[in-house]
Amino acid sequence: MDFSWLQGNSNCGGGLMTSAFKYAKENDIESEKHYVYQEREGFCKYDPSKTKISGFINIPKGDEEAHQNAIASVGPISVAIDCTNTLLRYDSGILNDRTCDSYSLNHGVWLYDMETKTA
Repeated sequence: MDFSWLQGNSNCGGGLMTSAFKYAKENDIESEKHYVYQEREGFCKYDPSKTKISGFINIPKGDEEAHQNAIASVGPISVAIDCTNTLLRYDSGILNDRTCDSYSLNHGVWLYDMETKTA
């Protein structure tokens, strides 16, 4: 996000994943291997020949099959979550937080794998 302030993000203060993705598609970015996160505000310094972003899509909320298919076809995906106090104290295992609000999304994370189970 430190490079996408022109799209309305607040650098180290946060922002929207879609704004960062839009910037990446329009301007290209390097992989983390070649451009390590600096945790400070500034202008993006990169070699545009390193990476080409072809696009991004939004997966409908609640479509678990679409999420699983995306992970299987492209690898980890970005998802937005509600970062609750329970999550801040998370240690291990499956987190089942009944206070989680699917409309109060305030944190972006990588989703590497998922398994669905019915209660």
